[in-house]
Amino acid sequence: MIRAGRGSYLYDINGKKYLDGSGGAAVVNVGHGVKEVAEALSRQAGRAAYLSGVQFTHEPVEKLAANVSSFLPFRDAKVFFLTSGSEAIEASIKLARQYWLESGKPEKYRVISLSPSYHGNTLAALSLSARKHYQEAFRPLLLKSARIPAPYCYRCPWDLAPSNCGVKCAHELERTIEKLGRERVSAFIGEVIGGSSTGAFLPKVGRP
Repeated sequence: MIRAGRGSYLYDINGKKYLDGSGGAAVVNVGHGVKEVAEALSRQAGRAAYLSGVQFTHEPVEKLAANVSSFLPFRDAKVFFLTSGSEAIEASIKLARQYWLESGKPEKYRVISLSPSYHGNTLAALSLSARKHYQEAFRPLLLKSARIPAPYCYRCPWDLAPSNCGVKCAHELERTIEKLGRERVSAFIGEVIGGSSTGAFLPKVGRP
């Protein structure tokens, strides 16, 4: 039973101290008990508790969207805020599907993901995650998905080194798209920085 947190430490009701090395589920990057964060939350809560994004917007979320979009590699980038990673994955899959439907290509619905990977525990996110032990009880409910090996050089599935692999994992994506059919693939989803499945791996920069 945790009583409070300060910085990277948590304190239980008996005064025992714990190092929260991962920041919870890697979501408390600035630490616990940060005065500036608490004050900002308090100010906003004093103005409005919740606003539906379907009908309203407000200054803090507009400022955050502008800051995030400024470093995205897309022209006129748009930002859609959600409450969890699982929800973001679900929304991404649905957005891709909606895009192809509106484009007159309803046959494009297959999504390709990486293995190993973890995207969340909601049904679509779980379907795309390469975690069999999480999926077992829910297998009849899961979506059909396709996976390719992640660019995980520490345990390369082809036993190659970054210096001579010719970014084989990227070619594997192309091969899988061709196998499924370009006319059927809706999206590819991957972790830019590997999460809990691969210990924060980073794909190596390489050239084919």
